[in-house]
Amino acid sequence: MAFCKQCGSELENGVKFCPKCGAAVDGNVEVKSAAPTPSESRQQAAVKVKSADAGHGLAIGSLVCGIIGIVLWFFGYTCLISVVLGIVGLVLAGNAKKEGNTEGIRTAGFIVSLIALIIGIIITIYLCLVVALVGTAVNGIFSILQ
Repeated sequence: MAFCKQCGSELENGVKFCPKCGAAVDGNVEVKSAAPTPSESRQQAAVKVKSADAGHGLAIGSLVCGIIGIVLWFFGYTCLISVVLGIVGLVLAGNAKKEGNTEGIRTAGFIVSLIALIIGIIITIYLCLVVALVGTAVNGIFSILQ
């Protein structure tokens, strides 16, 4: 099967001019076989792999941020960092969804990041209240001793 090199339309055998664009066909014909060439097959495979992996790295990043955020709960004021990591994880999960990622790891990353964010905020508030109460108690003790 022959194609016009000018416009790419299909040409019948024996024609001298392209019926679509009018370009001369002699020496201007590109013959394509029905089966794709090896380079075309690789390009098609790369497109399929790219669509299958769309947002996969973002989904993994989201899950990692959520897990690290949860681990930081147990180290006092590093729970402030867990709040930041929770937000970053949620953004990464959202971007993975925008890229078409439908894997379960994206959903897991979203949920873990959301938990890291919420509990991180609660622990931060709790720690601030504890510091305020301890400060008030110490201030009260010093005022009694004076």
